[in-house]
Amino acid sequence: MPKMVFSDNGTNIVSGDKELRQAVTEWNQPTIGQYMLHHRIEWQFNPPYASHRGGAWERLIRSTRTILKATAQEQRLTDEKLQTLMTEVERILNDRPITQ
Repeated sequence: MPKMVFSDNGTNIVSGDKELRQAVTEWNQPTIGQYMLHHRIEWQFNPPYASHRGGAWERLIRSTRTILKATAQEQRLTDEKLQTLMTEVERILNDRPITQ
């Protein structure tokens, strides 16, 4: 269970913006907040228009996207194949050396 969750404010999300906004409003936010408070999980948001504040995870997102494009190419994936692919991407990212 995470101790802290970081995310941006979603200001840079273009595609699916309407669906995302609707989904967020449908969340039972008090229940989610109580659960996180009970488990001592802190959720920190980047300020709007400050994507540079999430440099480390933005870089991991780019690495994940690059691996997915190289591995999946233009294939149609079943749920099982997608799960296998994501596991492989996870392995590749976790095998990176921490330092030179």
